[in-house]
Amino acid sequence: MPEIIKTDNGSDFTAKATVRLLDALGIEQELSTPYSPEQKGTVERVIGTFQRDCAATLPGFIGHSVADRKVIEARKAFSRRLGTDDAKLFNIDLSAQDLQQEADRWADEQYAHTAHEGLKRKTPFEVAAAWAGPIRAIQDPSVLDILLAPVAGQNGIRRITNQGVRIDSEFYYTGDVMPGQDVLVRHNPDDLGRVWLFEPDGDTYLGEALNPYLAGLDPAETIQKVRAKQKALEDEALADIRKAKRKITPRTVADAQRAAYQHNADVLSFPKPSERHETAKMAAADAAKAKRAPKPLSEAEQQMMDQLLTEPLQATNTIALNTLDTPEKRFARARQLEARISGGTRISEREALWLADYQSDPEYRARMMMIEDETNHRKQVPPAS
Repeated sequence: MPEIIKTDNGSDFTAKATVRLLDALGIEQELSTPYSPEQKGTVERVIGTFQRDCAATLPGFIGHSVADRKVIEARKAFSRRLGTDDAKLFNIDLSAQDLQQEADRWADEQYAHTAHEGLKRKTPFEVAAAWAGPIRAIQDPSVLDILLAPVAGQNGIRRITNQGVRIDSEFYYTGDVMPGQDVLVRHNPDDLGRVWLFEPDGDTYLGEALNPYLAGLDPAETIQKVRAKQKALEDEALADIRKAKRKITPRTVADAQRAAYQHNADVLSFPKPSERHETAKMAAADAAKAKRAPKPLSEAEQQMMDQLLTEPLQATNTIALNTLDTPEKRFARARQLEARISGGTRISEREALWLADYQSDPEYRARMMMIEDETNHRKQVPPAS
């Protein structure tokens, strides 16, 4: 199996069937530049060598060129050619199979063992025998029968309908492919009533389709079998759909939605020019915000904080602050720590840092304001007589 084939731009070499075959076999096609005969010198040399060494020695040879053929034709009198078929006119004594056998014999026994100047006086057989690399070969040549089979229409693509595949006003029934699917259709050269179905790219075989009238089958029996296969195919597809449906949950839908738009997280826009926007109410809120600033530590509290940061701590003074999961517990713990500091009891560094952070929190300040308001209210209300 060659890796690359170089051809000219003739219609036979650029035809869709040729291009499709080379693609299926994994062979690269390199086209020569139009109107550049010098790029085909090697091919012309091989053709000339074959004609001189092999074809010229066979019966029925008609010359090396069109001019030679005309000379051979002119040798026969018009009276002898009148009413004579081409086989007798040109003394065709070899069949196509016989000609192939002679060409193979010449290539294997004669040409392969003739020294070539282009091979440094070596024979093609010697050069081939010295090759140490792998050789690509088709294990089963019968696959070429399928790849060389003609396709339906220009490109072979057809869509399966409820009536099957339509080819040249004839319908071919299939139970191997669901309706609505596009397929590549190849004719079976051995049976006019059968076609092969592949994926549109030709990489996967799907099944076959039958025309009972052209295949010589019972139409009613064929349609019944096709419908039974279609029913089994539909049931199998529905079973897979139901199985997949059971796996779909709100969580999987949400995950799929996030995955579909996840790439947008990396998309950034260019910065836009902005201008300051402020209203009277916003200014008032900004002024009120200044009063929410953290309460500064008193001189005694600051000295206690400095002492805690410089002196070693005792493990017995550490509390599990991560258990303070409610506002009431957090505020109660803060009041306890403040009471310990006021009483001269040392607290741990962790407790001191937590307390300082919590005292700057709006939650702490709001509760302290409530206590202050309640205290002031009690002072203003005279005691009952």
